Amino acid sequence: MQNWATHNQIPLDDTGSLRGDLLAYLQAKGIQRAELMAVFGVRLAAFVAEDADAARQLAKAITAAQGLDELWDRAAARGEIDPDTLTPRLRALPFDLVGAELARTGRPLPIETIEEILDTIVLPLVSRPPANP
Repeated sequence: MQNWATHNQIPLDDTGSLRGDLLAYLQAKGIQRAELMAVFGVRLAAFVAEDADAARQLAKAITAAQGLDELWDRAAARGEIDPDTLTPRLRALPFDLVGAELARTGRPLPIETIEEILDTIVLPLVSRPPANP
């Protein structure tokens, strides 16, 4: 699975904003993950049940292989976020929330669902407040 993830990376579009970057990535990821679950779902469920620590390590390795830090680094360079307050849990949050929704529904998410996750949960937590004039 890690090999598959390394060789099937989703392009990290630079849309000019963190919201746009995350939205583009999460839409593509939703489609890809639904396909992946259709192929590997039963095996992955057995693997997680058998060895939860190994499953967490695999998830971490897959995330690292996809180079998602680039999304956050661009947002920091644009001044949208403070990289010093961006914890590993916050970095993973949009992907975890979309992953949980994908697991629940078993199909790619409508754009409205991804926008709701970003606009009501993720972006308020990670965005830098506007500077006072």
